[in-house]
Amino acid sequence: MNREVGALIEYFGFGAWGPLAQGAAFFLSGLPAWVSVRAFFAWTENNKTTSLVDMIKQLREALFK
Repeated sequence: MNREVGALIEYFGFGAWGPLAQGAAFFLSGLPAWVSVRAFFAWTENNKTTSLVDMIKQLREALFK
């Protein structure tokens, strides 16, 4: 079984796609964290004049409805 799979990988040249697939996995796993941080900074930028206590209240209302 392994010999057949290895032969197919070599025949079709799939070995060259390994690093690309690994890079895509790294990118996709980091994307949700980047979106969360970006949304947090955008939210704080829009609420510059709001006090910290009011911001925490807004955050609690948004997350724990």
